[in-house]
This record gives sequence, C-alpha cells and structure tokens, in this order.
Amino acid sequence: MPIRSAAPKFAVPSGRRRRRWLAAVAGAAVFAVPAAPASAAELLTNGGFETGTFSGWTTTTLTAPLTPWTVATVVNRGFFVSASPQQGIFDALNGFDGNGPGHFTLSQTVTIPAGATVLSWKDRIQYAMNQGAAARLLEVKILDDTTNALLATVYTFTTGPGDGTCCSIPPGHDTGWQTHSVDLSAFGGQTVKLVFDETIPANLTGPGQIEFDAISVLQLLSISPGTLAFGSRDVGDGPSATQESTLTNTTGGTVTLSGLTLAGADPTQFELRSAQDGDCTSSTVLLAGETCEVGVNFDPTTVGAKAATLTFDSNEPDVTVALTGTGTRRELSSGPNAFAFGPRDIDDGSTATDVSTLTNSGVGTVTLSGLTLSGDAGQFDRLSGQTGDCTAATVLAAGETCALRLRFDPTSTGAKSATLTIASDADDVTVALTGTGTQTALTRSPASLDLGTRDIDDGPTAGQASLVTNSGTEPVTLSTLTLSGDSEQFELLTGEPGDCAAATVLTAGQTCDVRLRFDPTATGAKTAALTVTSNAADVAVTLSGSGTQIDTDGDGIGNSIDTDDDGDGVADLRDAFPLNAAESVDTDRDGIGNNADADDDGDGVPDSADAFPLDASRKAAPAPPRPGVAQPWTLQTRAKANVTRRTTGLLVSTGLAAVCPAGAPACSGRLTLKVMRRSPATGVVRPLFLTGKVKVTTVAAGTERRVAFRLNRPGSRLLRELGSFTATLRGVVAVGRNRPVVRTATMRISAPR
Repeated sequence: MPIRSAAPKFAVPSGRRRRRWLAAVAGAAVFAVPAAPASAAELLTNGGFETGTFSGWTTTTLTAPLTPWTVATVVNRGFFVSASPQQGIFDALNGFDGNGPGHFTLSQTVTIPAGATVLSWKDRIQYAMNQGAAARLLEVKILDDTTNALLATVYTFTTGPGDGTCCSIPPGHDTGWQTHSVDLSAFGGQTVKLVFDETIPANLTGPGQIEFDAISVLQLLSISPGTLAFGSRDVGDGPSATQESTLTNTTGGTVTLSGLTLAGADPTQFELRSAQDGDCTSSTVLLAGETCEVGVNFDPTTVGAKAATLTFDSNEPDVTVALTGTGTRRELSSGPNAFAFGPRDIDDGSTATDVSTLTNSGVGTVTLSGLTLSGDAGQFDRLSGQTGDCTAATVLAAGETCALRLRFDPTSTGAKSATLTIASDADDVTVALTGTGTQTALTRSPASLDLGTRDIDDGPTAGQASLVTNSGTEPVTLSTLTLSGDSEQFELLTGEPGDCAAATVLTAGQTCDVRLRFDPTATGAKTAALTVTSNAADVAVTLSGSGTQIDTDGDGIGNSIDTDDDGDGVADLRDAFPLNAAESVDTDRDGIGNNADADDDGDGVPDSADAFPLDASRKAAPAPPRPGVAQPWTLQTRAKANVTRRTTGLLVSTGLAAVCPAGAPACSGRLTLKVMRRSPATGVVRPLFLTGKVKVTTVAAGTERRVAFRLNRPGSRLLRELGSFTATLRGVVAVGRNRPVVRTATMRISAPR
C-alpha cells in the first residue's frame, strides 16, 4: 500500500534501532527506553540542562534543612559525590544534609500533542539515613496547568525499612542512574505541568541527594486532528460526511500497525470508511516521516450524545482519536393532518378558517423549506401573514410550533381534494384537504308572460305558466311567491299538482309551475312581477297585459250590440235595466220602471222622465231639498268594490256609503245585494240573493255609514265558480208618511287574490 510521506517533527537517525514501548497503564506507566538521540527535538525547555541554568524550569525549596537546587557537572558533598551527567555536561541535583522533614520540587509546563507521546528521564538517588518504616522519596506528577489539580501520578520511588546506614562513607545506598518512561498519549491536546516532587519524611535522619538528567517529552506517533467532532446528526439521515485524521511516524524508526479498533461508550455509532489509497490498515508499515489516513463516519441509530475511541495498535505505544457526535431526530407532526370542509356553495365565498398546528416533535432543530398545495390547489387557500404562521423559512426548535391556516373556496361544483406538503430538513409532512363545491340555483322559462288584451268586463284570461327549475346541485326550498307592481290586475293560480308553492322543495333538476292569469279592473297597460324567493337566488317572472272596455251599443252599460244582457226579452238599447231582469218588469208600462211614475233613485225626477231612474249619482246635480222636508240617505261612491277573505267568510266592501243629510232626523232603510241568474235546468231567470237577510241601515243625521256585506253560501259558491260577476245593490228608504224611495247601484265583484 502506498504511504504518504511528511517531514518528521524531529530528526532521529534512521539507522538507530528502538525497542518496542511497553503499553501504558492507568495511573502510572513506566518502562525503560534508550536515551533519545542528541539530535531529537525535545518538547520541553532544556531537558538536558545544557545551558548550565534552570532555564524553563521552576525550582522550589519548600522546607529546610535542604541545600539549594544545583545545575552542575560533578559535586562532592563530603558524604556523596554526584555521578557524571547522563546527557551533555550538566545535570540537576539537590540534597539534604540533615534530618527530615524536607520538600522540594522541579516543574515545567508543556503542551502534549495528540499521538504517541512519551515522557522519559533518568534519576539517581543516594541516601545514608535511619528510618523505621518505608518512606516515599520521589513522585512524578502531572497537574492541570490552570488549576494545579492533580491529573495523574506517573512514578513513585519509596525506600524500604532499614535501607540506609547512618553516616557511612561512601554512601550507604545508591540506586545508580535509572531510566524511566511514561506514556502521555492520554493527555494529548492538553497543556499540563510536569512536577518532580521530592519529599523527605520526618522519620528519615541523615544526608541524601537526588539527581535528574535527560528529561524529555518525545512524540513517537502523531495524530492530527486528535479529536473528530461530528456535531449533530439525525438518526434518519444515514452516515455523515467522512472526517479524516492523519497518522505520522515521528519516531525516526519503522512503525508497523497491527490494528484499528473502535471502542469506548458508543463504538457502533461510528464506522470506518472502506480502505482507499493512503488509508491506515491493520498491516500498514510507516517509515520515518511517513503518514497514513483514516476516515470515519458518524451514523447514529439513537438520539443523544455519543462518544468512542479509535485506537491505532502498533509496535509503538497506542495512538487514539476521540470521536464525538450527537444523535438527533428531526421530526415534524401536524394536528389535525386532514380537513374535510364538506359542501360549499360556489357563490358563498370561502369557508371559515381551520388551523393545523405543525410541531417539531423531534430533538433537533427543523428548518422548513417549502409549503406546497397540490391537487385541486386553486379550490383551497393557505393563509399567511399572522404572527406564528408557518413559512418556507420557519425554524422550529424542539417542541416549538407554527400554524397552518386553511380554508375552502370552490370555484366550480363537484368533489375537490388537495394536499398541503410541508418540506423541511426532516421528513415531509402532509395535510389532506377535501370539500365539495355546490350551487343552489333556480331558473325560470319563460322569464316573461304577455297575457294580452282583456276587456275589464270579461273576467280573467286563461292561465299561462312559467317553468321554475332547480338548475343547481343542491335542494332548493321555496319560501314565498309574491306579486308586485299592478299586482291586483294579475292572479297566481294554485291547487294543481306541480304548482310552485311556499315550502315546495325542488331537488337538483326538479321543476314546478307558476301559473298566472290577467283580470283587469281598469283600462290601460298593466305590468307586474312574480318573485319566487328561496334559499337560492330569487327569480322573477315579469307580467304584462292591457285592460280595455268596448261600449259598441252606445248604451253606456254594456259592450254588446243590441244584446239582451239580462235575458228579460228587452234589447239593451231599449232596456233601462240591461243587467237586471227583475228591475225591468214594467208594471206601469212606461218602459223604464216597475212603479207608476215612481222616483226609483230618489232624485226628484219620475222614472218616466228620468234617463237614469236607478242611479241618482249619474245626474249632473241633484235637486235641492225642499224646505221642511226630511231628505232620505243617498248612496255615494267612496272606493272600488273589494272582497276580502275573513275567518267568518267572504266580506264584500261595496265602496259605497249611505249618507244622511244634516239637519234631518236619522235616516233608515234596508239593503239587498242580488244578481240575476238563469237556471241551467229550466232556463228561467231568477234573482240570486247574495246575503243571508236584508241589511237594515240607520244613519245619524249629518253622518255616513259604509256599506259592506258578508256573502252567503250561494254567493260564495257563485264567486268561486265564476271568479267575478256584476251585482246590483238595492236600497229602500222610508221618507215622510212612509213613502218609499229606492236607491240602486251596480258593482263588479271579484274573488279575493
């Protein structure tokens, strides 16, 4: 496998053989190593004390009786003589010439690089003293450089009981120069304080000294970076992008890898990439200065912080890379996730707004990227602009929400459906939308009815119809059918199957009829409108017709030429009573009445000389009353005859008033209402009385009384059969010495609308 080379961090002669470092153990790991070549770059200042000073070091003499620290070649203290330096021409020593206790330290701050890093040193301990028990003389410690907290004690030297002999010359005990090495890889990337801590217990008496030389921190294998931090990764996103660390052989010799191992708390959450050119494998061989790489992915399967260690096994101390990452779950949920808006008329605008709440129900932040309506998108609205509305750039932390405001506004009929899709860096979320466009609609055909020309004396026309159709999709309930305009001239017919009526319900496509006829009571053009109201839009049928009256025989009372309108055998031109056969019985043979020269209408003119013997109102002016003679009441027109329906029957308001003159006694008399009718069985013309009994009217002097009747059953039946007819009102008034005076009037009676 090709190996990438890099410049070594310090030079070591490549021909020099090195022994395998022993694996480090927790707390303290000490093993023998050959001294580093003189050309090797040390990672701490003046490790060999070759400046002749303690440059870079801090020395302390904490408790007497002690002699100061010294950087020297060979020192003769009388009891002890220092050995020759082990590196260069200087070493460091201190001594104690009396009894304990005593305490001094030698320390220096150093930054430990990532990789296989080793602290090595040599020491020589001499003492001649008495002690009753084992005693610790030396500890090598690693402290936190900022807080001075103890991180580890990596070496301890302890005397055994009875090891020393007091005051012997030469020294009673001499360890000779000892070589030590400690793996510092566990402190890679940290700045620490190395402390050589000498302690003289109180139970030690007598002199002694300790020497140090060849103190060095060497990086054997470097790894960069020593930590791969993957940050947050969603459990559903698969492996992260690959991160790499580079392993460099800085030993000066050959390094043979024997394995790459994932261990620690969460090794299964990380994975090594498949080997490619230049990658470290379990059989990679690195010459001095050569490198290889390792690629790692983070692929969490559960949420939470994850940590693991990638270890490079080799013939040198192990090198590790710390791996960290956090498993997250970006997850959106909506509630509710479906809206059924039901039916909506296309003319009614939009429905009320419904709201779906979008929630980040996962453990990581979710960023929205789009909100899209698909399907029948134009039939639904997503509202925006309010605080808290979801947008295409909304960012939701875990547990946060935003609102989706939706409504249905169909533009055509039929079932509608759409889907609102919320896209984000989590899985898409959808909200289903359904509704039905409807329409309540009525149409009529034809939209207008021309009922033509009709003589006001001829009664109603035949009916015409307009077809009302439910042309929408929903049931329509009719509420009213109303005539407006010249409403009294037209009549809505009812009672036939299929007729439209209030409360009629038409389902889609069903129809009903509005039937109308024209019955003018006055001449001239007439117009009206029949309006049908319902839960749909109102529809109207316009109506038109013209009322006429033709008096071709010149008698002023009929429209037939020399016809016998009342069937009394007298032609209308010669008949004073062309509409009433009973009044035409001429008992006095004057051809105009049935009383011998009577004054039938009380106008002071005998019937034989009266062109209008039955109607004083047709006179140009009545004769003035004679002094001292009481006048009878007269009939005077106040309004048009009208029939109304009451709970007690049909009420005929004749429009006439019985008027009693002032200055006379009260007027009284009786009134009858009748019509001449030919019997269909015998052909005989007989009067048909329209009231149940004679109506007696008394009128106070100077007042008037309106004349009204309730139709009896025969009269009501006749009106129902014919719809309208002409009737005669006859009044008999008593005047002085009971002389009777007759008052008459004719009127057109039509059924109520």
